[in-house]
Amino acid sequence: MMTAYLDYLDASADKLQAEARALLAASRADEANFVKIRINIFGVCKTVYETLQRATEPAQFEQAYLAKLRQLSDSWQAAYDKAKMHDDAEKLLIEEIKLKMLQKIKLQYLELRRKGHAGS
Repeated sequence: MMTAYLDYLDASADKLQAEARALLAASRADEANFVKIRINIFGVCKTVYETLQRATEPAQFEQAYLAKLRQLSDSWQAAYDKAKMHDDAEKLLIEEIKLKMLQKIKLQYLELRRKGHAGS
């Protein structure tokens, strides 16, 4: 069943795809690559959501989904901390993009959930 949350993920990724294409057309490949990272985070969240939706009882779904998002955040935070320790500016930026995007997506999920639109 398609939900408002999955619609949000798809629409957001589509909008970013258009942005990435425009950046590439303007010979701004580095910026386009950072947009592609954001697109990938939407894809990761969608894949996790759909996989857990199939494999989890509805009563446990939200807890399982939020736990998986926390695991992703913890992993990316560790990578961010490691990049910071090694003064790896590019990796630091990549991990920061991933963390910020994940937080934005999680907040949207919780907002839709609060309104009763995210589904499970």
